[in-house]
Amino acid sequence: QILEDRPIDLPVIYEACFDSADVQDSPKCETGTRLNIRETIYQWADDFSSEPFFWLVGPAGTGKSTIARTIADTFSGERRLVAGYFFKRGEQGRNDTTRLFPTLAKQLAQTMPSFKGCLRKSLDGLDRDAVEKKGLEVQFEKLLWLPLGDLPAIDTSQRPKVIIIDALDECERLEHLPRILALLGQLRDIKTVHLRVLFTSRSAPEIVNAFRPFTEEKTVRSLDLHQAFSQDTRTDIKIFLEKRFAYIRTKRRIQQDPWPAIEDLDRLVQLATNPQPLFIYAATLCRFVYDEKRPCNPKNQLKLWLKQCEDGKSQLHQIYDPILSQVFGNEEAESGQQLQFLGALVLLATPLPALSLAVLLSLDVDDVNWWLPELHAVLEIPPEPHRPIRLLHKSFSDFLLSPRDTGTSKHYINATETHAMLAAQCIERMKAGLRRDICDIRKPDMFRDEIDKQVIDTHIPADLQYACLYWVYHLQQSEGFLGHNVHVFLYTHLLHWLEVLALLGKVSDGAAAIKQLLSICQVSEELSDLVNDANKVIASFGSIIEKTPLQIYGTLIMFSPVASKVRQRFWDQRPRNLRIQGVKSDWDAHRQTLEGHNDRVMAVAFSPDSRVVASASRDSTVRLWDAATGAHRHILEGHTDLVRVVAFSPDGQVVASASDDETVRLWDAATGAHRQTLKGHTDWVRALAFSPDGQVVASASSDNTVRLWDAATGAHRQTFEGHTDWVRALAFSPDGQVVASASSDKTVRLWDAATGAHRQTLKGHNDQVNAVAFSPDSQVVASASDDKTVRLWDAIIGAHRQTLEGHNSSVNAVVFSPDSQVVASASSDSTIRLWDVATGVHRQTLEGHNSSVNAVAFSPDGQVIASASDDKTVRLWDATRGVHRQTLEGHNSSVNAVAFSPDGQVVASASSDNTVRLWDVATGVYRQTLKGHTDWVRAVAFSPDGQVIASASDDKTVRLWDVATGAHRQTLEGHTDWVRALAFWPDGQVVASASSDKTVRLWDAATGTHRQTLPLGFTQILAFDPPSGTLLITDFGAIDLLTNSLASGLPSPEETVLSPASCSLGLCPDKIWIMKGSEKVLWLPNEYRPTSSAVRGSVMFIGCSSGRVIHIVATMM
Repeated sequence: QILEDRPIDLPVIYEACFDSADVQDSPKCETGTRLNIRETIYQWADDFSSEPFFWLVGPAGTGKSTIARTIADTFSGERRLVAGYFFKRGEQGRNDTTRLFPTLAKQLAQTMPSFKGCLRKSLDGLDRDAVEKKGLEVQFEKLLWLPLGDLPAIDTSQRPKVIIIDALDECERLEHLPRILALLGQLRDIKTVHLRVLFTSRSAPEIVNAFRPFTEEKTVRSLDLHQAFSQDTRTDIKIFLEKRFAYIRTKRRIQQDPWPAIEDLDRLVQLATNPQPLFIYAATLCRFVYDEKRPCNPKNQLKLWLKQCEDGKSQLHQIYDPILSQVFGNEEAESGQQLQFLGALVLLATPLPALSLAVLLSLDVDDVNWWLPELHAVLEIPPEPHRPIRLLHKSFSDFLLSPRDTGTSKHYINATETHAMLAAQCIERMKAGLRRDICDIRKPDMFRDEIDKQVIDTHIPADLQYACLYWVYHLQQSEGFLGHNVHVFLYTHLLHWLEVLALLGKVSDGAAAIKQLLSICQVSEELSDLVNDANKVIASFGSIIEKTPLQIYGTLIMFSPVASKVRQRFWDQRPRNLRIQGVKSDWDAHRQTLEGHNDRVMAVAFSPDSRVVASASRDSTVRLWDAATGAHRHILEGHTDLVRVVAFSPDGQVVASASDDETVRLWDAATGAHRQTLKGHTDWVRALAFSPDGQVVASASSDNTVRLWDAATGAHRQTFEGHTDWVRALAFSPDGQVVASASSDKTVRLWDAATGAHRQTLKGHNDQVNAVAFSPDSQVVASASDDKTVRLWDAIIGAHRQTLEGHNSSVNAVVFSPDSQVVASASSDSTIRLWDVATGVHRQTLEGHNSSVNAVAFSPDGQVIASASDDKTVRLWDATRGVHRQTLEGHNSSVNAVAFSPDGQVVASASSDNTVRLWDVATGVYRQTLKGHTDWVRAVAFSPDGQVIASASDDKTVRLWDVATGAHRQTLEGHTDWVRALAFWPDGQVVASASSDKTVRLWDAATGTHRQTLPLGFTQILAFDPPSGTLLITDFGAIDLLTNSLASGLPSPEETVLSPASCSLGLCPDKIWIMKGSEKVLWLPNEYRPTSSAVRGSVMFIGCSSGRVIHIVATMM
């Protein structure tokens, strides 16, 4: 008995329960009001034969929630209310569906004593966390359906029990409502208890559509407050006002009788009910006239209200203008700040506490604290200062944002201008608050999961978190573009911003924000280039930095391609004690490698919105990944053998997987929860496909059959028989009328999806057919075979069109681009090939996998290709890149360096043939050769004005040349060993050169005169930090030239000489981290993981599977 009485721990939103303080303290119907509406609901609930659902619907302000709370009170008193869930917009958790069913179940266990034991039995050991991770279907089954069905036999004398779900329109995940309603609809089949469910909401299109099936089945009764009992509502509003004013008269000891005057009360009733009866009008009026916490004169407040209610103004104007006019008065001095404040209240993406709001808007917090109590009639102001301020009613924002309602009022909020203001304020807040290692972690290898949340919240307060998460949202809504502000911010704080997002676990939000920026930042080509590069950086390193945020300044910078704009801009923020060579020179088609599976990856698929990648593996699992960052989302476990294929439903809400355990499993794509298992095949299930409308799942098996299943119920529909060997692949035509199946019998068969009739057999392959696909325009069928070919067929008549040859091994997968112009094929030769559908011409080959490629998929926007391989990785590729443009030929030996002129029209190349060559960038045409060096030329640089080029050579000299004529200007002599690096001062007057003689020399660019020698040690990196040029960047760090001008000399040799570093490099056992001493300092991206390595003290060489060799050197700080 003791065990049975112990509480059941479920993930509950207590504030949403009917008996919570928040619900109980909210208004209820005045005695004698809304009687007919309440009676209608009572009669419905008492009638054993009535519909299981009741939907109370109406516009904002008509009193739906007030009625729901009143009904809840009544039924609770009668012990008939068994559970309730009161949604609330903007309140974390309470505005979501994740804990809806657990919250209802928790209340059922309290209100129905026998339910608790049945619930415990159904959970069968599932703990709180496990329940929360389950999908809606599993939660409903475990928490409601099974326990309710297991209750003792029904007592026929008991009246129906009631569940109330209020304010569906305030749920942020309206896409879940059809599923929730469908599940709750099953409650009518429960025989152990009579249940009724009362819903309230606005008539939003999504909600109307969700209720449509129940309307058609006549299993829901609806009552529209806007139309039903309108005269009763007018009378009820008058009663409500009379009672509230009587209460106020008593509390404030008002002697006037009657008060208000009869004509004033009649006018107020008229205003509150014309053109439509709005209880929110009456309720807000009463809050304005009387507040227990403020010693205001109700009579004066009422006079002010009536005075402000001019004829011809909208009801919302009459409700809210008196309140705002009293709070903010008529002074213009503060009107700008007041509008900022009001605009923020209604347009913030998520509510903020008072202090955070003041900081974000750069307002005096004392002003904000003065305004807030005066706005008690329209705002929910919590007593705890850390809790967010919320609107009492959405009609307040409707008023402020509507020119029609505000009219000539100075309180009109221009949404576009306010979003621009909020974007600007967010940027200013970030500029003031962001810095490197903002949480003072000081450990580059610390995982985000190891950092206490309180530490993060302390160092990144709510206003700064808000600014980092939503500045791009406000920018996008503003229709303009804060070009210069954004430019300055990103050029200074891009990495700091990404660090905060990583600490918050929101890197995917950053990826989305960067993509939004790409669509609006066309003001500056330079800024567009940086943002575009940032998009690639997040795609490549997002999963790493979300795990270890400080690797933003390590792995992200050092392993980005040399040409990366982000790398170049923030190179000075890399670990100063590490040098690296051998990384890619520029971005290639490869975007990401997704690691985590423990065996071969058999299949891969994109969600319809391109945001999620699903992969299926021989390790018996399916994994879901964030497509933008590569971060791992969920592991779907349940299959008992290898998983061969994975597919998303067209709406992206369901993932289907097929396994050698002879089953198909359906999963919730958002949570990873298991929904259903489809059983019927008698051998391995090798292929899957959803019909275009998402209602049917097709599966193909080694039992030589194709089966169709109902995607909603899992019921078997029909079986297609005819193949004489294993069926390996499936595809629906875009119109859903035809199913294509590919088989080991070397054929492709086309079937009528509705009847199962066989239409055609496509013959021509010389070996088993592994894959089949329809083009999106329905014109072409592609098939891939072990005969190393892809064949294209006419989808209408079945005629063979083309054979695509080029792979060196079996072709395992084939897919069309969304525009039907390209077909991609994946092969056991470790490559993906892209082909032109119209001509059959080979376009390009994507190389990078080091084992068989089993699957390939295009993202729905056609921009990304995903591939899955036996090398245990999924790779993402840029579908638009990889095309070779030009080859500049002319040097007789290796090319050691290249540089563009500042205007981008000329490129210079330095070679081991002792020459520098100049080329026209637009055409690739050779211009001239600069001869004079007597040994290899190692480096080359243009002056800022593009008129002079400097070259550095192993002949120990620097030479200056005229770009226009190619004429030699000067030879700068003085180094005693090879010269390896060059840089011009931003004004072009000074050239810096770095040599193997362990010095950096500064030269006068005009005269060639030697100015200064810096004995820094061996450095191969040399640059002036733009735009001021006050920092000279070297391998050993930055030298500040601002405090030591060239005229007065730089720091003395005693101050600048760096002794050799006494440090050693190594690899951690898993070969993921580079160690410096005992410290993990650099996370190795997958493509740079060592297949071989050599370490000697502070020098490390890493050999990669790609053939690339990475050279890393540890130096002094």
